[in-house]
Amino acid sequence: MKHSTLHRPSGSPHGATDPATLLVSRDYLPALLARIAAAQRSIVLVSYVVSPVIKKTSGPAWTVLQALGQASCRRVGVRVILERSPRERAGSRAARTACRMLIDMGARARLGPPGLTVHSKYAVLDTLHVLLGSHNLTNRSLTRNYEVSVMLAERQIALELSIGFQRLWDRSEDI
Repeated sequence: MKHSTLHRPSGSPHGATDPATLLVSRDYLPALLARIAAAQRSIVLVSYVVSPVIKKTSGPAWTVLQALGQASCRRVGVRVILERSPRERAGSRAARTACRMLIDMGARARLGPPGLTVHSKYAVLDTLHVLLGSHNLTNRSLTRNYEVSVMLAERQIALELSIGFQRLWDRSEDI
């Protein structure tokens, strides 16, 4: 399915006039990778689930982590929070592995706060571009599931999500 542009009415909150782009299923991965590649200053990303097969050196989830690492090498400030998945040992191991991989590439990564489920899935790039929706960083979510996310360039929403990210970051733990 092709992504579509949704134009918000001129009277929408925060003076929003930029279009939002609906990303359905496989549309999300190329949009996320393009935004990561274009980022110049900062990327913050939160994901509930990360692929348990992250140790492989291929696949869409691995490609996203590599792109985040490359952004970090370009001196883009990259910070990632992943759910710690206390009930799922494989999920927790995958999150820790992904965090270590990102840290080894120069990014900063943490596990979500103890006792709090981090179910959000979003990325804020350069405090302007936002990708927000149901896509997890799993091979299945990025290639096979029916998922829906939205991409928009809305500075106020990006700023509010960045503030929320910082609050979550402050409560999260290093691995």
